[in-house]
Amino acid sequence: MTTPAAKPGGADHVIVGGCAPIVFENRMGSHFRLRSVHVDLDGTTLLEKTDPPDGPNSLFDVHEMPVFVGQVAPGGHDIHVVLVYVSRAFGIYSYTRNYKFTVRSTQALSITAGRPLQLQIVAYEKGGPMTPIEERPAIRFFVVGQAGSAEGR
Repeated sequence: MTTPAAKPGGADHVIVGGCAPIVFENRMGSHFRLRSVHVDLDGTTLLEKTDPPDGPNSLFDVHEMPVFVGQVAPGGHDIHVVLVYVSRAFGIYSYTRNYKFTVRSTQALSITAGRPLQLQIVAYEKGGPMTPIEERPAIRFFVVGQAGSAEGR
């Protein structure tokens, strides 16, 4: 739960119980252009940014952005992420130019009172050169200050 004092998308708040920010990192390759980001915690929107389809792409150069830093009650929480990419493919993948890729992932978090926590949401290309382009977009979560990292469900 967030308190009324907590503001989404800001970097000037503190997470209570786990004391640290939630950050989104875009590590996708040049074949993919980020068009929208939606992150919610327990059904409450923390971050929502969308570029217009034919307008300027303000998310294109985004490599990292703060999602949320605010008060979260100790206990179990779910963070849900939806990313939309448009293909900028060239070469052998030029047939996918302007294809839309929607990537969804959910991660369960357990916030422990008094334990520092940092959550990184990382968009990346999974697989290798032989992986079909439509199977590459993925999301991984890194929880620092508690047990390790995990891929979302």
